[in-house]
Parts: sequence; C-alpha cells; structure tokens
Amino acid sequence: MNPDSHSIPPIRLLQVQSFLFLIPGMAAFILQRILSRYPEFTEAYFSMHAFRWISDPVARISSLIPFSIAEFFIVLFVLGTIPAVVFIRRSYSEINKGLNLRLYLLRLGWMLSCGYLLFMLLFGFNYARLPLEKSLAIPVQYHP
Repeated sequence: MNPDSHSIPPIRLLQVQSFLFLIPGMAAFILQRILSRYPEFTEAYFSMHAFRWISDPVARISSLIPFSIAEFFIVLFVLGTIPAVVFIRRSYSEINKGLNLRLYLLRLGWMLSCGYLLFMLLFGFNYARLPLEKSLAIPVQYHP
C-alpha cells in the first residue's frame, strides 16, 4: 500500500488553507460578543489581569518614541493602500494573474484578520468593561 494514498489531495488542502486566515478575526469577533455580555468578567479578568500583560510591552516601546504606535500603523495602512491598488492593477495584466491576485488577497486577508485580533486585544475588549461610575462606585446624576 502506498503511504501517500491516505494523504489529502493538494487541491483540497489548498482550498482548506485558503480559509485559515479567518481564524484570528473570527476568534476576536466571538470573544467580543461573549465579553460584551459579561462586563463583570471582562473587568475582573481581562482588564485587570490579561490586559496588563498585553499592554505593558506596548507601553514600554511607546515610551521610547515621541508618537503613538497606533497612529503610526494607521498612517502605514493608509500609505500601504496605494501600492496595493497598483499591485492589483498590474496582476490583471500578467499571464499568471489569477495566482498572483489570489496569493495577494490571501496575504491581505491574513493581515486584516491578525490586525483585527490585535486591535481587539489592545483596545476593543476594553469597550466591554463596566461603566466607570459602576467600577468606581460613583453616584451619577444626569441633568437635562
């Protein structure tokens, strides 16, 4: 019996790998939905424990430079769209256009999905925290 007879055909494996980029983005989306339903859990475990481990290295790096790292990545993203548009236009004119465009879109999907997960870890999950007046036990009066 051939040992390769039980392996997955390359075309089918490529189709499965084409959707793996969705995993980080879907994990962030599902976690956001869960954490937004349980703000006490988000406050107690994510904001007070996990976020401190995540944000400390970022704060140390950010203190070394005179500008925001988030703003740097936003500018980098905006400037990166110009070469992306040029690449997509050129890939249509090449003979092997389908493969180049597909690989580019797959890489773009990975970058967006991982970027979304990174955003949620650094900023997004904190939107699911308890309101400040509840966490500090401050009486709030609303005036019309």
